Parts: sequence; C-alpha cells; structure tokens
Amino acid sequence: IITSTSVTLFIFARFVLALGEAGNFPAAIKATAEYFPKKDRAFSTSIFNAGATVGALAAPVTIPFIAKAWGWEAAFLIIGALGFVWMGFWVFIYKKPEVHPRVNAAELAYIQQDKESESVVEEKVEEAQEKKLSFAQCFKFKQTWAFAFGKFMTDGVWWFFLFWTPAYLKSVYDMDSTQAALPLFVLYMITLLSIIGRWLPSNLVD
Repeated sequence: IITSTSVTLFIFARFVLALGEAGNFPAAIKATAEYFPKKDRAFSTSIFNAGATVGALAAPVTIPFIAKAWGWEAAFLIIGALGFVWMGFWVFIYKKPEVHPRVNAAELAYIQQDKESESVVEEKVEEAQEKKLSFAQCFKFKQTWAFAFGKFMTDGVWWFFLFWTPAYLKSVYDMDSTQAALPLFVLYMITLLSIIGRWLPSNLVD
C-alpha cells in the first residue's frame, strides 16, 4: 500500500510539474518577439533554450542531496517553491517594452525596427485565424513537417539521456544519485552548446 501510494503521489506531482513547464516556452517565445528585432531573435532563442538546461544542470547537484536528506517529497516542495518565487518576480517586473519604465527611447526604437513588416504579418495571421485551420490541415504546410522532424530527431536523444543515464550509472558503475551528480552535470552542460546554434548555420552557408 505504501509503495502504491508513493508511486501515485509521484505521478501526480510530476503531472502538476508538467502543467507548469508547458507554459515556459510559449512565454519565452512571446517575450523574445516583444523585446528583440528579427535579426536578434535566433540568438536570444538559443540563450533561453540553453537556459532551460540550467535546471537539468542544477538537478544532479541539488535534488539527490535534498532527497537523501529530507526525502523525495521535500525535493519537489523546495524546487516547486523556488518556481513560485521566480514567477512572482516575473509577474511584477516583466512589462511590454513600450510601457516598461526602464526601456529608453533608443532601445524601444531598436526593438520596434521591424514594426511595419510585422503589422503586415499580424494581418495575415488574423486572416488565417478567421479561417480556423484544423489540426489535420496544419500538416499541409512544410513548416509543420520541418518543426516536427527537428523535434523528433533531437528530443528523443535528449530525453533518453535525461531519463536513462542515472539508471545506467547505477547498474553499470553502481553509483547512487549523489555519486552520479558530477558526470550528469558534465553531460547536461554539453547541451549549452545550443547557444552557437544561432551563428553556426549561417557561417556554414557563407
């Protein structure tokens, strides 16, 4: 009964965590679009995408020790509480650039340099929304397939490493969660190389 309850509570906690994580990337994309002109968005996207890995970097050097000291429930509670602290900062500090008191006129002009072309895009988006494309109709566009293929080729590898590396280190090298902290940290640190994704393709083309 205890085992069944623990697994159930773990699944429930992970489900709630997933709900919170789901809004991260749409919010980051929106913030990027609001604060960066088109020419800078690829680089800023690579930064926040790499920033998402910071959690994976911090996890092996913090969560195992918290769980070992106070139990896995405490690991969820402490890390979850930090998320609410960050959300509080975001809610009270983040504002659109045109109304943000710390964005000066020169910065605002730089941010909005694509405003005319974007207004045309927004009109097209509104027209597309009026048509209300179904989910199945999205597969008629090559952009959908390009995005899906890219995610298929990368996410499988990343999540495989994320979920199975700790088990591999335990079964092959008999490492517990605290002993595996350093190799996991190094592994996840490699993913920060996504920052170069902004300029590497353009340099290869040139």
